[in-house]
Amino acid sequence: MTTVKLTVTAKIFDGVQTTEQQVERKYTIDWHKGYAGIRNEDGYFIQDISLKGLENKEERLQHVVDTLKSWK
Repeated sequence: MTTVKLTVTAKIFDGVQTTEQQVERKYTIDWHKGYAGIRNEDGYFIQDISLKGLENKEERLQHVVDTLKSWK
């Protein structure tokens, strides 16, 4: 299991206007053969990410982090 913290820009609507704010997101990665299971900071399952074709640990971790960063 690995924990990843990312800082993202979130658009927050307060009922009147939308503002952008930097927020920190924390994800837990459960490593499995051929995929990684992603859970949010509350422990809820989010999504599985395929790791097929990735040879080493560094490539797998980078692929998962890149995927998490691409989520809006």
